[in-house]
Amino acid sequence: MSLESLPLILVATPGITFLGLSIVWLLGGHLPELFVSRLTKGVYAFLTLLAAVIFWRMWQDDLHAVRVSLGDHWFKVAHYEFRPPVAADRHHHGDSGGDRGQLQRELFAS
Repeated sequence: MSLESLPLILVATPGITFLGLSIVWLLGGHLPELFVSRLTKGVYAFLTLLAAVIFWRMWQDDLHAVRVSLGDHWFKVAHYEFRPPVAADRHHHGDSGGDRGQLQRELFAS
């Protein structure tokens, strides 16, 4: 699995889980509290493991940032457009933050 897809999975997993539970509730289903508790624990464990994998892969490849592009724009009305940037950033101790500032400028430049 590519490093660029891992942050997307990290961001999407809680939403997909909530969507699934919401659909069950909207259809009149009732899930036991023990099931919901175990599902929540499993999702948090998965997210923690995924964050560790992202950190490890970034550290191995000596990457300071991973940028993911989801297309040119997510939403556009007239001359206003909103791009959905997703980034994983690794900050070194003693670093002045120059790389982080550059990343923010690149992500949110118009």
